[in-house]
Amino acid sequence: MFPESMPWENLKMFMKTYGKGGWVALMVALVATTMSGFALALPVSESADWTLKYEMNVNPNTQNLDGNLDMDWYQHDTLTFSGTMIGTVDVPGFPLIRSYDTLEPGSVWVNSANNLDYSNGWTLEASMKVTNIVDNIPGNWKGACTISASPLTGGTMQQALLSLTPDGTFWSTGGSTPKKVNTLSNADGLHVFRIAQEPGSDTLSLWRDTELLCNTLTWAATTTTHQFLYVGDITGGAGSDYEVDYVRMISGAYAPYALPTADQLPTKNSTDFTYRYECNVIPGPEDLDDNGFDDFDPAGTITPTPSGSGTVLFDASFDPVDSSYIDSGATNDTTALWTTQDFDLDVDGYTIEIRAKITAEATAGSPVLSLGASPSNEDEFALLNIGLEGTGFNSGLELDASDNSDDFHVFRIVANTRAEGGMYYIYRDGVLLTESEGICCTATTEDRNALYLGDISEGWGGAFELDYVRFMKGAFAPGGIPGDTDNDGDVDAVDAQTVAEHWGAPTTNGAQDGDFDGDGVVGPADAAILAAHWGYGTSEAASGVPEPSVLVMLLGLFSAWVVARRRP
Repeated sequence: MFPESMPWENLKMFMKTYGKGGWVALMVALVATTMSGFALALPVSESADWTLKYEMNVNPNTQNLDGNLDMDWYQHDTLTFSGTMIGTVDVPGFPLIRSYDTLEPGSVWVNSANNLDYSNGWTLEASMKVTNIVDNIPGNWKGACTISASPLTGGTMQQALLSLTPDGTFWSTGGSTPKKVNTLSNADGLHVFRIAQEPGSDTLSLWRDTELLCNTLTWAATTTTHQFLYVGDITGGAGSDYEVDYVRMISGAYAPYALPTADQLPTKNSTDFTYRYECNVIPGPEDLDDNGFDDFDPAGTITPTPSGSGTVLFDASFDPVDSSYIDSGATNDTTALWTTQDFDLDVDGYTIEIRAKITAEATAGSPVLSLGASPSNEDEFALLNIGLEGTGFNSGLELDASDNSDDFHVFRIVANTRAEGGMYYIYRDGVLLTESEGICCTATTEDRNALYLGDISEGWGGAFELDYVRFMKGAFAPGGIPGDTDNDGDVDAVDAQTVAEHWGAPTTNGAQDGDFDGDGVVGPADAAILAAHWGYGTSEAASGVPEPSVLVMLLGLFSAWVVARRRP
């Protein structure tokens, strides 16, 4: 993607050149966004290279890998070691291995020389499998094969609690019912789980095999005065059949692999997407998959209506209880397009792009338009929220504070495959709002294989216009560099000349004619995008100052546009 300072530095130079008039106000309104903070990518370390590695072909309570003369683990109740550590549902009590400060003060987790504590951070990795589980598991022990870790903090200790069942992965936070963070089978074979706590941080990350499940997890509510680590069945009698192939640990927080970054994604313009609904009519009666059924259904309490000018109006602004949206595949509708085309995260991933304008909000500061997508093979619910001022993912409007009511804006959600990390990338007008490594999806739904678009909350409410919705299989970043009309990898005078030649004219050629925002007309919004990326890929990138002739041309175009707007 673009250097982070590029748009801002060039925009400031444009502002300095043009003064503080309406041109500047327009530029600022069109391109200014405020990024919210995300954790930086963790360094990568493979667990096979760590020192503290416990392969379960031998009992770990006979090993002393840290060399302090004390055994590293204590075995609690009956376990079998034969290539893997095996616990069975028939064994009462707590078939597990543990490292506990008051009982085994020299064991691996509590040995201070190993620096497995809150201030240094720590990483645990285990290969585990659960094939059977007793249903009456009490309290927060949702799964009966568990990693429960409480590091030394110097104050009140907290507990990280990962639990596995045959059909899901759970994380306990805040004393509530454990959160199901993944619904894939843990019974079909050994799967690798990794937990990492960054130094001095109350945020933890969790991976399953090749997928980062979440990098914003918090501690379980259970606090303790002890430092301990448990691996196995901690339910106290409920029981399960499970296997553990290995447990490995290291001081510091490490990722198992480097996540793909947004600039590694292939690019594609939405005009080339497989499924395109241009909203001359309400998406619904259309049948792009040719199966004889409507692709979408109007839903909610207020039916969307065509505007008569190529957009569809959704208006639930009078009462937050009202809703107005369309869906494809909801309530197990097997004939809708989203369902028939089997969008999943294992093989392809997906990309969805919409162009919309927010016109009213029923609840101040809350989302108005939500785009929610659930794949065919997972309860994961990707939820992009758009408000009057701001854009968010999972919940709220935390990604930026841009004005989404001043004009139509283009929003894109990109879902990568699990093999590529399972991350999501969110764009607004071609600008990446998430970190380059993407963002985790933390929302879930029981209504799989469905796509929702509109005011779906019956609690937020608002009104908006929808110009188009387009989607396809595969993970694609927006095509090309914003402002680059000739696709030569830079933004220069040639691109400015193209904007000038097509100024004010309708076009279906997109960026090729200078229509960077995809609204079908070359105008001030496109000039703003050109200005924000001026000099990218050229020697002018250092100065950010366009040639005088280009400045005069663009200012003249804007002035002409203002004059035309003022004519009766």
